[in-house]
Amino acid sequence: MDMIDDMFGGNEAGAQEDANAASEKFIGRQGEQARDDLLKLFDASDQNRNMGYQDMLNLYGQAMPQQLSAFQQGNTGAQQTLINSMPQYENAIMGRPVDYDKFRSQRIAIDPSYMQQELPPFITTNNIGLRQPERATGLTPEERNYSAMINNPQGGM
Repeated sequence: MDMIDDMFGGNEAGAQEDANAASEKFIGRQGEQARDDLLKLFDASDQNRNMGYQDMLNLYGQAMPQQLSAFQQGNTGAQQTLINSMPQYENAIMGRPVDYDKFRSQRIAIDPSYMQQELPPFITTNNIGLRQPERATGLTPEERNYSAMINNPQGGM
């Protein structure tokens, strides 16, 4: 066995165990960081969702009076047309001229200004303080150290 160890570089099991331990430690730290980042994002996402719902409710509340107004104007216009038509039946039966101006359509007026909406000022992740990776490599210092250790196990972390 000594001859094989001498030929292939010695105790590989120890180096693999060290690499596995470092890998487990790194994965554990990354999991903790991910959990911390998610917890930081939770409040912002909750507030963003609530702001979106509130704006939707506000828009719905502004639209309802317009819808009811259009319905009322249409109903009133239909009733008025029926009222205006009764004397014209009599005119037609008696041979008098029929006044078709009484049957003109009426425009229903609504105010569409409520439709001009803007998104609420949502909370962005820039304002939360998440750990940002370095720009040049896309890796954080810990990730760079881990990558270097994997590529060169004797260098350590």
